[in-house]
Amino acid sequence: MKSKVILFVAIIGSLIVAQGCKKGSDFLDPQVSNDLNGDAVFKDSTYTSMFLNRIYYDIGFTFQMSDGYQGLSRFAAGGHMVVGGEASPYRYNGLQNTAPLMAVGNMSPETSVAGIAEMWNVPWANIRRCNLMMQRINETPVSAQTKSYWIAQARFLRAWYYFLLVRSYAGVPLIGDKVFDIEDKIEVPRSSYSDCIKYIATELDAAAAGLPSFETQIAQDYGRATKGAALAVKARALLYAASPLFNGGSIATDATLKAITSYPTYDKERWNTALQAMKAVMDLGSYNLYVDNTTRNGYGYYKVFQKRYNNEYILAKMEGNNTTLESWLRVPSLGDGYRAVPILQMVNSYGMSNGLPIDDPTSGYDANNPYLNRDPRFYNSILFNGADWFNTSNAKIKIASYANSGTADAYTNSSVNSSYFIRKMLNEDGTGSTERCWPLLRYAEILLGYAEAKNEYSGPTTEVYDVLKQLRIRGGVSAGVAGNYGLKAGMTQEEMRKVIQNEYKVELAFEEHRMWDVRRWKTAMQELNITPIGTTVTKNANNTYTYGTRNVYTPYLFTEKFYLFPIMSLEIGRSTALVQNPGW
Repeated sequence: MKSKVILFVAIIGSLIVAQGCKKGSDFLDPQVSNDLNGDAVFKDSTYTSMFLNRIYYDIGFTFQMSDGYQGLSRFAAGGHMVVGGEASPYRYNGLQNTAPLMAVGNMSPETSVAGIAEMWNVPWANIRRCNLMMQRINETPVSAQTKSYWIAQARFLRAWYYFLLVRSYAGVPLIGDKVFDIEDKIEVPRSSYSDCIKYIATELDAAAAGLPSFETQIAQDYGRATKGAALAVKARALLYAASPLFNGGSIATDATLKAITSYPTYDKERWNTALQAMKAVMDLGSYNLYVDNTTRNGYGYYKVFQKRYNNEYILAKMEGNNTTLESWLRVPSLGDGYRAVPILQMVNSYGMSNGLPIDDPTSGYDANNPYLNRDPRFYNSILFNGADWFNTSNAKIKIASYANSGTADAYTNSSVNSSYFIRKMLNEDGTGSTERCWPLLRYAEILLGYAEAKNEYSGPTTEVYDVLKQLRIRGGVSAGVAGNYGLKAGMTQEEMRKVIQNEYKVELAFEEHRMWDVRRWKTAMQELNITPIGTTVTKNANNTYTYGTRNVYTPYLFTEKFYLFPIMSLEIGRSTALVQNPGW
């Protein structure tokens, strides 16, 4: 492990304030103090609270949009969309950048760009912070109740950062409560995948016991961990553990490495364990889908991403009022942005307003009018030629991505423009900042996880259909003639599996799920070995359009070893106890 990152996180230096925010209040900007040591921090309750806030600051580091060019290196600015096969890089598309580098198969253990290094370093730095805080919390002059609450938060955060490591690398060293110092020589081997999952689940249960419910959390603590967040992260970890890559599906051939990278053998009961964990979150009664189909069909699916405080978000990275996503993702004609653009493979995943997929002959899909009567989640997620949008003067315009439109949005043969742009999570009225924060885990994911685990354990039962219908109703999908929201009656388990996996793709689009889902399902070899395709749009003399396709980027390449991230050679060289992941 990288000693100067894992072992030494200077208290002297950045005590960055990342406090939870009151419902509707501004987020506090980071503040830095350069004259503090450990004794000063933990003997002062305010500084101790700030130290805990610093641990929260990195909670969404792989998703958050930040710091310009290097933001893409952390899968931000659409980078995770590229790695998940949802998008193609538009700007910053050189192969030295993390997302394109990974997408085309050029990552290696020697890769030192920020995105790869941070996947390992940031969680370890924060695990050490958690351990340090729990070790020294008794020095802090606060009540026993406050200490208990802070410890529960630290345990939650430690488990969260372990989950991020296990998601990327599988089994990692479990160091318990140990706080290593800079001069320590660390020779801690990687623990088995089974032990890591057991540790994460146990820690989250313990944290949940000391955390408030969503309903009882005080206003100024909104954004901090709750009981529901702890149980939901546990549910996600157990769902991943039940999935094909980890449930006896290791790509390793060596028995020792197989145990580190997955459960050695498949056990169907793991799906039931995940199912019960999802149900435990649902049974809390604390969370709901944000539904509004009155303003327009699927309006709730748009609005939930504009609201900092809502009871669909179970865990989120707090931010102040911002225009960050607009500056990163808005269309070229409106200025900066367009770091990543949706590809046709993603666009075609959206079905019709009746819930049927576009390749169903009864769906009503018209290739000559491809944007008519689509799933409302499509209109809330994708900007296409002819889509209404608001410019920075709050005037409604139509996106003109057809060839020779005279705008910066136009498709050209030489560009990587797919003729599509990302709308999801963007403020649609053009008036400026929104109170959004970054969704890390929302209730829709719990419903999807329940449907997935139930289908794998019991088959496509009524309960599976019911939760999928909830998602489609909120999304604005119509009931259809049969009243089944496009869900075919009497599906086989395999048919339902494909429906659920596509529902993940659509419902959670562009939220940093796809790159992990296709890995845990072991479908990435099929899903990510693609050539990104865009749509060519030509305006005809009669004001109709002709649509074609074209390749918009270098072919993506995914090989088996990419199912797990490589531990950097630099880290392997620092500890003889670490072993590399298979294939690297």
